[in-house]
Amino acid sequence: MSLLSLLPNKSKQRGFSLVELMISMVLGLAVVGMMTSLYTSSIVNNNKIINQGKLNLEMKNLIELMSRDIRRAGYWSGATSSALSSDFSSNLYNGASAALSVSPDKSCITFAYDMDSVNPEVTPQEYIGYKLQQGSVYIRSGFSPCGAASHWTQLTNDAIYIDKLVFNLTKINAKGEIGTVPSEGLNTLMSTVTINLKASLQSDRKKSIELDKTVLVRNQGY
Repeated sequence: MSLLSLLPNKSKQRGFSLVELMISMVLGLAVVGMMTSLYTSSIVNNNKIINQGKLNLEMKNLIELMSRDIRRAGYWSGATSSALSSDFSSNLYNGASAALSVSPDKSCITFAYDMDSVNPEVTPQEYIGYKLQQGSVYIRSGFSPCGAASHWTQLTNDAIYIDKLVFNLTKINAKGEIGTVPSEGLNTLMSTVTINLKASLQSDRKKSIELDKTVLVRNQGY
């Protein structure tokens, strides 16, 4: 047997043809493309879920913040000490400039409450309010009507669009009867404020959250 017979036959050795290489490359690119698409889609969906969760949390915190402030409307630290005196009705926090009030379009609420028991007068920082303006919620910190620009600061961030903010104010008496006329000697006057809030993401206006909350305000008159 010669040494040449032990060598492989070059005529029988074959590699990939150009067509086979091109088909393999196309299939490989297709697989990579599908994997990239799935990864990108997963990231986008995760971001949407995270953003929606942030929207829900921020709007729940916002309506709780407004509720806590509104519930304190008309609070006066001197009410207890003045209960047995002729000054019982002299609560400045229910006066004309500080009284709980809702704008005609119901998108703004203003009120005041006692934050500093030492000062007998209503100070600027004790004038509180909330309003809807150009897709954002603004908070008041100073005496300023709903239509003014001064003393109003944007509360919500620009990534959130407030579609609706409505305040419904109802006067009731101590028995829960609508109106301001006391019944059966129960002369404590109260109010209920129902807040309706609807918001969405600026990046996806189709996804929104809507919340409702009713607040009982007890410090309205005696």
